[in-house]
Amino acid sequence: MDAPIAKRVPVTRTLHDDTFTDDYSWIRDREDPDTVAYLEAENAYTEANTAHLDGLRSRIFDEIKERTQETDQTAPAKRGRYWYATRTEEDKQYAIHVRMDGAPDGPEEVLLDVNEVAEGHDYVRLGVFDVSPDGSMLAYSVDFDGSEDFTVRFRDLHSGEHLDDVLVGTYYSSAWSADGSHFFYTTIDAMHRPDRIWRHRLGTAQDDDVMTLHEDDDRMFLSVGTSQDERFIGAHAGSQTTSDIRFIPSDDVDAEWRWVMPRMHGVEYEADHWRGRWLVATNLDAIDGRLLSVDPVGGEVDEVIPHTEGRKIRRVLALRDHVIVTGRADALSAITVVTDDGATRDLGFKEAVYAVGLERNLEYDTDTLRIQYQSMATPRQVIDVDLNEPWPFEDDQFDAVVCLDVIEHLESTQHFFREATRVAKRQVV
Repeated sequence: MDAPIAKRVPVTRTLHDDTFTDDYSWIRDREDPDTVAYLEAENAYTEANTAHLDGLRSRIFDEIKERTQETDQTAPAKRGRYWYATRTEEDKQYAIHVRMDGAPDGPEEVLLDVNEVAEGHDYVRLGVFDVSPDGSMLAYSVDFDGSEDFTVRFRDLHSGEHLDDVLVGTYYSSAWSADGSHFFYTTIDAMHRPDRIWRHRLGTAQDDDVMTLHEDDDRMFLSVGTSQDERFIGAHAGSQTTSDIRFIPSDDVDAEWRWVMPRMHGVEYEADHWRGRWLVATNLDAIDGRLLSVDPVGGEVDEVIPHTEGRKIRRVLALRDHVIVTGRADALSAITVVTDDGATRDLGFKEAVYAVGLERNLEYDTDTLRIQYQSMATPRQVIDVDLNEPWPFEDDQFDAVVCLDVIEHLESTQHFFREATRVAKRQVV
């Protein structure tokens, strides 16, 4: 069989003042019968010339499958009263999204079985998967042809029924309003760049949706999400060298977008909200990054972690009593914990070389940080880290621990009782 030869159809194009001839631009048209015929010919040629490898392919596939744990589940992550997880089952192609009520081993509720969504389709890809703040509604989007052109559906998690609302032509990323009445999503332009953020009110038609933000700089890609404390909806715009964030309160969907910090070309930053201020990890005047605290009203800026050459600061995550900063130090991935008084400490690990990063952390009001860790000698692990430092005493060091007029003044009673019972031999009074 001879290899198929694509026809030449010269088209002159000009980009960035550079004029050139593209002989194969016709292949861009996915619906053109000539495009389909050419691709089918390419596939037939490939199959004919690799037919002798069928047995090897089957053996490799079977070996990989034997070494794969097909029935598995991710570590459940807590958000409110529920613990969310994703599991897979043997001989099923797609994931099943579930949640457990009250505890990781509590009663299971299936939120979305992607295997059921895929029935009747050759392909399915999940885009957004976003549960409303009160846990009653699921927004999810699917793509059935690989174009990354997603359709959003809404499922009432109490009844299990879908709403009539359908949002077509959407992209990755989403956000809920605080009361769950509105849903924010993005759409793309002709160059497949997410450039618009829309607001949809549940129970209305997509034609009634409001475009709340349009990014007209074709270097910038838009996404939408919420701050860790869920008090704000953020619009993140980013290119290869520049990024910025605008925000509105999640309980005021009609508000105007405001900058965390104004856009400065060549400056990148990520931000999260903490105790009335924005914590900003940025390379502004700091090639390796620094952490700033920005007043959203007056714009005053304080430095939390100064620039240190050779120590990279990338992102920030705000929890109730701790701030988490991720980056790199000594050529290794690093996680730094910042406490109320501004003190910092790095999470330490015994191995000389490793990779560590954040896992799913769904709650703001927590003293536990979930991370993932792996090395050349240690398979990937999911670890829950207690962010409260242990008391400077050995286990069972005291006969008893007595406290008077203490409990009501503590920020974390859970940490107190855990440490008190650890250092007491007999009792805590």
